Amino acid sequence: MFVKSRVVVCLAAISFVFMGCGGSPQPEKVVVKKETSAPPVVDKAPSSPETSSNEGNLGASHPQEAAREQEQAMSGGEQPSSGEHGAAPELTPKEGFKVAKAVDGMGRGTLHFLVPEDWESSQPSSSMRVGQYTIPGEAGPAELAIFGPMGGSVQMNIDRWIGQVEQPDGSSSKDKATQEKMQGDEFEFTLLDVTGTYKGMQMPGAAATDAQEDYRLLASIVETPSGPWFFKATGPHDTLEKYVEDFKELNKSIRMEGGGQSSGMGSFH
Repeated sequence: MFVKSRVVVCLAAISFVFMGCGGSPQPEKVVVKKETSAPPVVDKAPSSPETSSNEGNLGASHPQEAAREQEQAMSGGEQPSSGEHGAAPELTPKEGFKVAKAVDGMGRGTLHFLVPEDWESSQPSSSMRVGQYTIPGEAGPAELAIFGPMGGSVQMNIDRWIGQVEQPDGSSSKDKATQEKMQGDEFEFTLLDVTGTYKGMQMPGAAATDAQEDYRLLASIVETPSGPWFFKATGPHDTLEKYVEDFKELNKSIRMEGGGQSSGMGSFH
């Protein structure tokens, strides 16, 4: 009996010891909670909004600055091209002449020149003309038409102009025409002078124009870097007789501003 009681006491003591050693898990649980709730170190240093914004602005500013520098370089060091002959040349009136209204060759340069004081600028009657003048005279007014650079050689255009004039006796206008190459202040030009019955240019499909008897064709082809320019005066013989020398002076005075390549278009004058 006594022995049994001691066994019971020993078992109770052992049970108590086990309960004391493992019966309270709370501290363990608290430690585990703290370890799992602590944020990772890497999450404590995110990129700040201010830093991200500044980096974005800096990246965007580079092409803007580059474009601005390029624009400044262009404006300071490379001006729009005005061609071989540079900026607008200065012309001053002289006795009997005035500075003509500049004529634009449809993107292939602008011509400046002198004209007789009594010639009046008028609205071009055709879209192919870049300038036009009325020439006064007792025998009736004549007209100067100016055409920008077009195709064809100088001689081809001269021959075509001669073909617009017929002789009353049926002879060749080419034999009656005078042709002269002259040197102007800047450009060489070829002068044509022929009188007869002027038929004008016949456009395909257009109605024939009335032939003008005793008409004079006084014209020039001016050779420029952008191609040949054409000055064509037509009118009563006696009206243009007065201005033959003045027409030469007009061509000698021609200056060019800007320039470009000829379009290679056909001739319509």
